[in-house]
Amino acid sequence: MTSTGSFDSFSTEELEAAQDEYEKNAPHYTRTLNEFRTHVRPTFCLDDDFPQLDLDVPERCPELIHWLNQWGNHIAKSTPADYELAATGFHAWWLRWHKALPPSSIRLSGVEELEEWSKHLDARLGRPEEESIVDSFNSLCGFPVDDRDGSSRAFKAVATSMILYVLRPHVFLPWNNLIMNAMGYDGSGTSYIQYVQQACRSLVRAEQERGGQQTSLATLQGRYRCTALELVNKLFWIRGQEQK
Repeated sequence: MTSTGSFDSFSTEELEAAQDEYEKNAPHYTRTLNEFRTHVRPTFCLDDDFPQLDLDVPERCPELIHWLNQWGNHIAKSTPADYELAATGFHAWWLRWHKALPPSSIRLSGVEELEEWSKHLDARLGRPEEESIVDSFNSLCGFPVDDRDGSSRAFKAVATSMILYVLRPHVFLPWNNLIMNAMGYDGSGTSYIQYVQQACRSLVRAEQERGGQQTSLATLQGRYRCTALELVNKLFWIRGQEQK
């Protein structure tokens, strides 16, 4: 993997500045995510368990596909039939793989939890014989969206990261092609887990090196009403745009 450059470290001060810059430059991302969450669960709160997207109910899947399109993935066209085709593929993946996802009760709010999660991912990478997050990621990447135009399309790495993120916002974060290319990741399930670990390690370092006048990680999560990894996602998005 190539050098991660400006992505490999940051201060909590830089993390804080990125939150306001993200909302200034990309407010539609936060707005459409919140609309999707509250549509699925009107009383949505990040402090709740949020496994209950009720994706066992097929009707939820087109709603998720619609949200992915709003985030620029263009998974399906705008007709009901196209949404139905894409949602059918996603629902099949969910039924097969959702048990491989981590429990929704996991919270990464501080240094200890972030370190433990990174170690857990290391251990899972070391046991390829077990069905894992890597397998579920790779499987969804290859799930067909549709082949009605004669060229079968799949979810691929960016949309897959966003799906894992929206299902488990405390332990996953999305990426995009700008971030992947800048950090040297190849879009595989293994590289995605390494990306999550990189985000965790960078958060730990920022909190441990925080000066007395800098805002704590816990305060930032409360102020911006987001998870620790969502804070990183917004900073990485900003830095990805700078790579254009």
